[in-house]
Amino acid sequence: MTIDFNLVVTAEDKAAAALDEAKATARRDLIAALDAAAAALTGPVPLAEQLSWTTKAAAARAHLAGAADAAQSAMLAAEAARTGEDVDTLAQAILANATAYRHAAAVMAGLRRKYSAQIQAATMPAQVTEAIVELRSELSRMAR
Repeated sequence: MTIDFNLVVTAEDKAAAALDEAKATARRDLIAALDAAAAALTGPVPLAEQLSWTTKAAAARAHLAGAADAAQSAMLAAEAARTGEDVDTLAQAILANATAYRHAAAVMAGLRRKYSAQIQAATMPAQVTEAIVELRSELSRMAR
């Protein structure tokens, strides 16, 4: 009988595989947690509308500065006509929301980078789990 030692899985190999699996799961959890936080922040706003936010913020900024071009003015007027707001009030609301969203997006980007680095640097599955627990705790504090 011949034993093929190439088929032997060492404890080190098992530990490395467990760490790799923990990291892969944590990366998915990290993105899911940040996606959920972003969704809570934006509410039930369709993606097509979210994609217009930068353009709307630029139009609002220009309007309030008295420098809006015809397209920017038309954009704001069309929304204001549907909501019943005056354009100045709408523009102020758009800028307030844009400022809050930019801040939150920057914080979430920082959290993603911070915890991605912690997950990558982890040498034990417990460290990976700890990174996700810390991320969720930070997101929970942000939501308050």
